[in-house]
Amino acid sequence: MIKNDNLPAIEKWGFRIILFLHLLPVLLLTPFVTLDGPAHLYNAVLIRELFDTQSYDIITNPHFFLQFNAFPEPNWTGHFLMSILTFFLPVLMVEKVMLLVVLLLTAFGYRKLIRSFQSDSLLNSWMLFPFLFNFVFCLGFINYSLAFALFPFALSWWINNRNNFNFKNILIGFCWLALIYFSHLVIFLFTVIAMGLYTLSHWKKLNGDFWKEIKFLSVFSLPWILFSGLFVWLSGANGYRGEVSYLPFTDLLQQIIESRIFIVYNYDDENGLTLIYSFFILLALIWTFIERKNIKFQLFPILLMIVSLLMIFILPDSLASGGILSIRIIQLFFICLIFWLASVESSKIKSIAMAIFSVGFSAMMLFHHYPTQKGLSNDAHSFIKAGKKLQSSNLVMPLNYSPNWMHANMCSYMGAVSKAMVLDNYEPTQGHFPLVWKESKNPEKVLGNYTSSNHPCVHLNDFEKTFQRKITTVSVWKKENSSESDSCDQSVQQLLNKQFQIIYQENNIQLLKRKD
Repeated sequence: MIKNDNLPAIEKWGFRIILFLHLLPVLLLTPFVTLDGPAHLYNAVLIRELFDTQSYDIITNPHFFLQFNAFPEPNWTGHFLMSILTFFLPVLMVEKVMLLVVLLLTAFGYRKLIRSFQSDSLLNSWMLFPFLFNFVFCLGFINYSLAFALFPFALSWWINNRNNFNFKNILIGFCWLALIYFSHLVIFLFTVIAMGLYTLSHWKKLNGDFWKEIKFLSVFSLPWILFSGLFVWLSGANGYRGEVSYLPFTDLLQQIIESRIFIVYNYDDENGLTLIYSFFILLALIWTFIERKNIKFQLFPILLMIVSLLMIFILPDSLASGGILSIRIIQLFFICLIFWLASVESSKIKSIAMAIFSVGFSAMMLFHHYPTQKGLSNDAHSFIKAGKKLQSSNLVMPLNYSPNWMHANMCSYMGAVSKAMVLDNYEPTQGHFPLVWKESKNPEKVLGNYTSSNHPCVHLNDFEKTFQRKITTVSVWKKENSSESDSCDQSVQQLLNKQFQIIYQENNIQLLKRKD
């Protein structure tokens, strides 16, 4: 065990310095591009503007197309915070602040939780650094990432206050779970399970207080558990692809073995690097069991790790309007595994070795990912500059010919920096976000597959006849002359040549304005 000498002060500042270095990609890149981040930012702006549409052109008034989801979706917190921030900050700074908040809460939250179990070995908390820029964060799952960051704070509160069954703590517990519920349902359920497991792991010591703690937990969690049941009942069991879907057992096992949670942009390119982390975890486990004769394992971290592992194979990848769940739960399992390793009393050399490796691996992945992140930020700037050319009267149809999956939602930046209505917006279509399309006002059902294909087919006349609105502007991203063009490409090009003219072109983006 590391002695409590001069190390804590050095360790504290070392942790802060390394954390600051991890924030640099978000601090240096404006915007720091995630897959869904542009869409979340744009919808946060739309949420704000739905309360004040006086300055909107009648053609692009968001009230015509959108409405608030009637059910209080467990996917609201990030959107709400960003909407509030748009009143005080430039829109691109809103996204940056949100990402920084998630990173900081994650770092300090799990450090706080680890400290509550192993205060003499804070170096073990350095093992969390690789989890800051993980796959889920870089996908831009802001609400899930926020819930993931809030989880250790809520659990730490329960650990310290479970014996104080009074109205004040009932209210505090209610608020913690409300905040996490409105961030993400899976983390909410895991938080309630974790609180129950902590009480269960101490049942021998509690005697008659065991049922008192269970009653306490039930009182402030039951309303949100009922909300969760109501959400699943109203949403149905089907996931965002319209079905309950499971990943094969072998695929899930492979993702665990390969530390898939750290692969972000290119599987073939990054797989070899993440296997290094898998090897490290294996060595850490072997080292821990070699020291077993001097170790008294704590039951709660073991229970938490086992439950998170079971969830990987029990819960489907797509359920109740949500999807890509498996990799999120794998993230939970890895952080629980790290939590367990950190909770074990270790020799000084082991703690130092695990801290050094974790920081080194995290730095390696940051350096490896940064060129891609910088390239994505440059691509996003093309959309942002084009967006600044738009006016509030513009109804924009984006066409995306790029094969890069990280470009899927970049056109949302155009809507975020202007008051134009951009008709590529996946969130209202999904139905589990704060905004949904009004009945018969979903443009994707009439205009064609322009949001889901790199060879889009467009039915312009059908849209304008149905909606009684003309598309004034088309953005074209990464359109190249290619022998692979199909009949849809040719039809769209003929349409653009006949009815639109180029008004702006830079790098890989064009803006075309209606001729009439």
